[in-house]
Amino acid sequence: MATAITIKENITVLNIHSNRKSVSHGFFAKIFSTLDRFGIVVDLISTSEVHVSMALGPHISGDKIKLAVSELQKYAVVDTIGDMTILSLVGREMRHMVGIASLMFSTLAKNHINLEMISQGASEINISCVIDGTMGVKALQVVHDACILGETD
Repeated sequence: MATAITIKENITVLNIHSNRKSVSHGFFAKIFSTLDRFGIVVDLISTSEVHVSMALGPHISGDKIKLAVSELQKYAVVDTIGDMTILSLVGREMRHMVGIASLMFSTLAKNHINLEMISQGASEINISCVIDGTMGVKALQVVHDACILGETD
């Protein structure tokens, strides 16, 4: 059962795309060793074979992000998007709740709230997405009403 909705504001999204047609050995290792060198902790991650998107918390300085991006650009195309918000739907055994992700995402779509990134951890406790920071409070309210209170239009 979904039990809570949370938001975390002032998030920066870091998109890293390999500049090679095929994945080079150690691509992910290079990314994470670079982030480690600059003391950057990742809040949320979504990956594919040649692309990594990460949500970085508000506690990370812009200077650290700029230095890391400069280093990462040696082997990847990198862009950043600031002023984002992480929205998380929390509950026990979420992976067994057929349709809960659909309800969450369709509720956001009905309210014209676009998704930049989606992530669900192996823990089955939550499903999270990253949205425009200006939409955080509205998203919190509409997903709460639909997924916690069961109120739909």
